[in-house]
Amino acid sequence: MNMLAHLVHTFLSYGDGSYRLIRAKLATRQTFFEHIRALMFYIDFESWEAMMDFMMRGLEIGP
Repeated sequence: MNMLAHLVHTFLSYGDGSYRLIRAKLATRQTFFEHIRALMFYIDFESWEAMMDFMMRGLEIGP
């Protein structure tokens, strides 16, 4: 399971610009996933991109 998690983190860091922007703003990877866990508990997002856009607006980063 740890190998799968590492693979996903690596893939996201290379393949998703929104993920990179948000991770650069937040202190640690753990903080990033705490935010995701809280958001997914309260809000039903249509997609990963919708959640990343929501987070970028909240953190006031990105285009």
